[in-house]
Amino acid sequence: MVAENAVELKSERFSVVESRSDHLTKKGQRTRADLIRHARESLSELGYQATTVTEITRRSGVAIGTFYRYFENKEEVFLLILQELVNELYTAATGSWKEGDPFGSLRNSTFGYLSAYRVNRRLIAALRDVAGSVPEAAGLWWELRYRTYLLMERHVYSNEFGGLNPTLAVSALGGMVEQFAYYWFVEGERNGRDLPSLDFAADTLSRLWYAAEMCLKNEEA
Repeated sequence: MVAENAVELKSERFSVVESRSDHLTKKGQRTRADLIRHARESLSELGYQATTVTEITRRSGVAIGTFYRYFENKEEVFLLILQELVNELYTAATGSWKEGDPFGSLRNSTFGYLSAYRVNRRLIAALRDVAGSVPEAAGLWWELRYRTYLLMERHVYSNEFGGLNPTLAVSALGGMVEQFAYYWFVEGERNGRDLPSLDFAADTLSRLWYAAEMCLKNEEA
């Protein structure tokens, strides 16, 4: 189920890159898709710095010059990959909201986000590094958070509870979920920790979020 106001998150640069692919032959489209696929695999396996044009073309079985027929540099490919990823995370986080079932929606949303994050954890780690060098990438991460928090605010909070600003409250709780995912799925794996089960993680986070909301409602009452 896609959220009722789901939008495709894009950067201006992404739109330009996409427009250059409109007139490709079928063979060109396949070559371009292979380059993107192998770049994504390399990012997940080797990280940002080690994913070079040479590595991408080696995996794709084409000459380096072929890469530059489709992209100006590797950052353009990374933006395309990030575009796909942020839309996947957005849909996972916002596609389960139902009116009248705040806890169930919250739990399903949290589970969906954590599931997508865990599957893509190594890619996410690499693409967070990209954001430090490519402003458009940082902008896509910001847009993902902004759109997600905006939707959650509308579904979870209809008022300011306990005198708190709902926009700030939702961003604080949403940031808790994102940081939890990064700590356990990225840093935890790097440091040899066992990954928590998705059910346990989703239950923990959604109960914390819901308890915070109920406490604020009780204070207001």
